[in-house]
Amino acid sequence: MPGKRRGRRRGIRPRGKMATRKAKSSNVESIRDEATPGPTMPCKRPRCCKCKGIRQQTERTTEEARSSAQETTREESIPGPSKVSGQTGRWELFREIEVKEPNGIYRAIAARDDEIAVVEANRANRVAIFSNDGEQRSTIQFHRNPTCIAYDPIHSRLVVGEYDDPKIKVLNRNNTLAYAFQTAPPTETAEHPSEHKLVAVKKDGAILVFFNTRCVCTEHKPSDGAHIRTIPVNYRPYCIAVDSKDRVIMSSFVAGLVDVTDGYGATLLTIKPQIDGSPVLNCMAVFADTSGIYVGGKRFKWPYDAHIHHYDLDGRFLDCLAQGLYNPFDMTLTSDGKLAVADYKSVKMYRKV
Repeated sequence: MPGKRRGRRRGIRPRGKMATRKAKSSNVESIRDEATPGPTMPCKRPRCCKCKGIRQQTERTTEEARSSAQETTREESIPGPSKVSGQTGRWELFREIEVKEPNGIYRAIAARDDEIAVVEANRANRVAIFSNDGEQRSTIQFHRNPTCIAYDPIHSRLVVGEYDDPKIKVLNRNNTLAYAFQTAPPTETAEHPSEHKLVAVKKDGAILVFFNTRCVCTEHKPSDGAHIRTIPVNYRPYCIAVDSKDRVIMSSFVAGLVDVTDGYGATLLTIKPQIDGSPVLNCMAVFADTSGIYVGGKRFKWPYDAHIHHYDLDGRFLDCLAQGLYNPFDMTLTSDGKLAVADYKSVKMYRKV
C-alpha cells in the first residue's frame, strides 16, 4: 500500500507541473517585453500613429512589397503636432500665421514662384500673399467670398473662384486682373447663383473648375477661359489637385477616401487612409507633385486631431508626416520645399531640419 501511494505521487508530480507553468508564463512575458524585429517588423518605437500602407524593405523584392501593399500595417513614431517625420529627415513647425479677421478662416492655399497665396474666406474676402518664410507681402481684395485658388506656372497666373460669383478670376503676376470667364451657360448659373467651387490647373495650363452642387467639372482654355469639355463627377469633392502625370486627385469628406482619376471621369485607384488601424472619418486636403500624394484626414469629430499622410504615385503608404492639426482645408509645397497647410484659423509652415 505505501508503495502504491508513492507511485501515484510520482504520476501526478504536482510541484513539477506548477514549476513548468510558471516557466512558460515567464517566457511569454519576456518575449512580449523584448520583441525581436523580424524582416517585416519595425524596430520597437513609441506607439503614436499606426497607419495602413507600405514602406518597401531592403530584404523584400519589389513584387513582394506590391503584393502586400494593402495588408501591411506600420507603427510610425510621430514626434507631435509641431513636428513632421519623413523618410529622408525630420520636419519642424517654424511658423504659424494666425488669421486676422475675427470670423475669417484660411480656406485654400497655392504656391506661386517664391510666394504662397492664401484665401481668407468667411467675410475677410481677400487673398493674402506671403513669402516662403511667412512674411506678408500684399493682399488682393475681393467682394464675393473667395473659396478656392490655384496657380498656373506656365503663365505665372493665379486662378481664384468665389462662392457668390459664377465667373472665375485669373490674375497676373502683379495681382491685376488678366481676365474673367463664365463657367456655365447663364441658364445654369441662374439656377445656382451661389455655389462652392474648386479650381486646379493641368500641366498645359488648362483650368479645371469643380461645382459641388451640380457634381460636374468643366475644363477651360488657359488663354481666355473658353469651355473645352464637361466631365461628370461621382460625388462632391472636398479638395482637388493635379499630379505630375496630369491625373486629377479628389478627396471625399463623407466617404473618407481619395480617388486618383485620369482626368476624364475614370477612377484609376483609391486611397483609404487609416489611423491606428481604423479608417479615417473624413479626408480633406490633398496635394500632389513628383514626390507623391499628400492627404489630410481626421478620425474624430471631436477632439480635432488631423494627420497628414504621404503616399507614392501608385497610392502606397510612405509615411505619416504630421498630426495634431485642427482642420486642414488645403496644402502645398513651396518652391524651396517647405510644407504649408491652410489649417482653418492658421497657416502652419514646416521646414526640413
